[in-house]
Amino acid sequence: MSRGTVAGDEVRAGILRAAAAVLAERGESASMSDIAAAAGVGRDALDSRFPTRDALLHALYEAAVADLTASLDGARLDGVPIEEAGDAVTTVFLSGALRQPPGR
Repeated sequence: MSRGTVAGDEVRAGILRAAAAVLAERGESASMSDIAAAAGVGRDALDSRFPTRDALLHALYEAAVADLTASLDGARLDGVPIEEAGDAVTTVFLSGALRQPPGR
């Protein structure tokens, strides 16, 4: 991967982190300009990666699903008795919920 690709990926990840924080704090009133400012990027940088608010929200959703999937994969539940598997899945979901901002 080239340095430009890595830097672009870091900018995208930073935008997603900022978007999650701003949306958690301000809810639907958060603007794309608010998110760009929180990410430390200009609107052009934000718009080139996420041309619409829906595109940004979809990317946040995909990131959350990927994180949850990775956590469940990491729980290694193959061959585990159902009671233990249920406990492990509950732990994964609760740990994810605890990482989320209050009220969201």
